[in-house]
Amino acid sequence: MGTDLPEGGPERTLVAERRIAAVRTFSRYWARTVAPRMEAGPVGSPYSTAEATMIFDLAHSGRLDLTRLRGLVGVDAGHLARIVRRFRNEGLIVTAPPPTAATERGPSVELTDRGLTTFGVLERQSVERTRELLGGLREEQQREVVVAMATIRRALSASVHPAPFTLRGLRPGDLGWVVERHGSIYAEEFGCDERFEGGVARTVAAFAERRDPARERAWIVEVEDVAVGSVFCTSASEDPADEAELRLLLVEPSARGLGVGRRLVQECVAFARRAGYLRVGAEVENGCVSALRILRAAGFTERAGAAGAGTSAGAAPGGGTGRRWTLTLAYPGAATTGG
Repeated sequence: MGTDLPEGGPERTLVAERRIAAVRTFSRYWARTVAPRMEAGPVGSPYSTAEATMIFDLAHSGRLDLTRLRGLVGVDAGHLARIVRRFRNEGLIVTAPPPTAATERGPSVELTDRGLTTFGVLERQSVERTRELLGGLREEQQREVVVAMATIRRALSASVHPAPFTLRGLRPGDLGWVVERHGSIYAEEFGCDERFEGGVARTVAAFAERRDPARERAWIVEVEDVAVGSVFCTSASEDPADEAELRLLLVEPSARGLGVGRRLVQECVAFARRAGYLRVGAEVENGCVSALRILRAAGFTERAGAAGAGTSAGAAPGGGTGRRWTLTLAYPGAATTGG
């Protein structure tokens, strides 16, 4: 059960105050404990945090006008002028007059060769400090930290840019992750108990023991090297020669809205077509709204009068109440082409 109180009145204000306090506590912890260990400027460096930030921004962006640079570094005009003067005297930057079309934005600056060399030193220091910070954590903790950081950045970004994700095949440890995340997410979102997780475990075990690599496959989606989604393509039990089964479609809550589910379904369908199946079937519980929306968009239609055991894509609560959805890839006797 969650700790949030119902909306309205003092209760809602109390929730807001608790959340504000939690964010402020984390911000202080980060500034005092984590940031000094990760930033190249303050520790063992002749450059302040603001100065190191300016070097990093110029290295990654090239030439920048002073108005834009001030916003990136987060200092006032006087502070920025002092940094520019120091860097120019040390030969780290050169200034240039503004282009005619952008005169109102003021002059621009860029790193010299010496400045780029300084950036290289700061970059190596920052990488090593971050490596030391993560090195004290277990593998699972490292993954949790990376996912949490990506979630915070995406949620608080002023201009939302979908995080890039990658699709890959199975690696050692992935099958256990699929079982664990199905169990955890479906327990939280649909109230499923250990029987559901046990069913997922049996499905995954059967796939691992008996799968035909030419006809059955599974994929994992990662965001910043962290698994956030899965899907399996297997032969249907009732018609294994002609129908593929789309199963165990899952997207982590933190990765929803990025197009992960749509990409997983597309990959599964494309593989089924190449493998020579005539149809792809998926069994979806009524409560799995996102899965239903993705399947409809991919061209799946509901098979009238069909209901299954709730063990396929979007398998969820109330096993046996699932609706059967299918996508026709080819018709018997029709010519097909590889792809």
